[in-house]
Amino acid sequence: MDYIEDHQTAVSKCPGADSGVLVSVVIPAYNAAPYIADTLDSVFAQTFRSFEVIVVNDGSPDTAALEHALQPYLSRIQYLKQENRGPSAARNRAIRQGRGKYVAFLDSDDLWLPKHLGHQLESLARGPDLGLVYANGVHFEENVPLGTAFASVPQSGQVTLESLLAEQCTINTSSVVASREAMLRVGLFDENINRCEDLDLWLRLSYDGVRMSYDREVQVCHRLGRGLSADRELMKRGRLEVYKKIAANGLLSQVQRSIIAAKLKRLEVEIQVELTKQALLAGKFREALSAAECANSRAHTIKLGVAELGLRCFPGLLRWLYRTYVQVLELYRRSRGVHSARIDVQGKPADFEMLIRRRR
Repeated sequence: MDYIEDHQTAVSKCPGADSGVLVSVVIPAYNAAPYIADTLDSVFAQTFRSFEVIVVNDGSPDTAALEHALQPYLSRIQYLKQENRGPSAARNRAIRQGRGKYVAFLDSDDLWLPKHLGHQLESLARGPDLGLVYANGVHFEENVPLGTAFASVPQSGQVTLESLLAEQCTINTSSVVASREAMLRVGLFDENINRCEDLDLWLRLSYDGVRMSYDREVQVCHRLGRGLSADRELMKRGRLEVYKKIAANGLLSQVQRSIIAAKLKRLEVEIQVELTKQALLAGKFREALSAAECANSRAHTIKLGVAELGLRCFPGLLRWLYRTYVQVLELYRRSRGVHSARIDVQGKPADFEMLIRRRR
């Protein structure tokens, strides 16, 4: 990849780089080589055209393969390289580098449908006081479509700090188009937070008075990982860290503090549940029982009580039952993949549009 290495700043400029652009598309890349081409194809298939694309290689271990995959796109993107500092630092660098009034985020393994940017810019135009818009989407695992993903919104349709805190609405980062000025004003992504850094930013923007709006049209295709319990535990710990951070704000209302207190309690229970699952599968029955006791002492639910009793009386049987459940669930997912293969939803936005129409 001499073309890239010969450029001191490791930047490949778009054509017409001196002309104005309305949207900076920000794509952090880490172990993204297998997916980045499909992701970029979905960007360049947009019906709205006034954008620039900034890809940030965040010290990816697959840099050679990533740069090979990026080679056909170098004349149309800005490509930045840095040491591994996490997605927050990668996104922040791209935001600062960008020239657009708005920033559109896209993870390196997700996809946009062709009208995504157009829809979002229309929403922003209809509400000149809006600072952030986001859209509905579908989850998928390779060839397995898993349905609409981000449909939960406040009944009133208005996104508020309270509704964000209560998770009555879910903002998927790959669907967000937001004011660059507003994000700069609140300090961008917190680079000290390793997980759920996006939730932290949305909460700070809302607290700062930025109005947000939700587009119920499916515009984004979000690729799921394997969903290991250890990963779920880390994500919940990340959310716990974010809620503790905002709880330290002395200017929150009593209602907001009550919501945060309830979320902190729930997350602490959910973390113990994930620890119970991990220990049970590993055959560490004492650790599993300890975590289950901790969860049950805080939540007192029938399900947790049954789990605690099972770990006390027949842990081996409980482990076998849970392992069987996990295996059956995996077989079910694979079987759905076989039956869904004819739809070919691997990575092309047009195929997702066909899929969505069929599901309606």
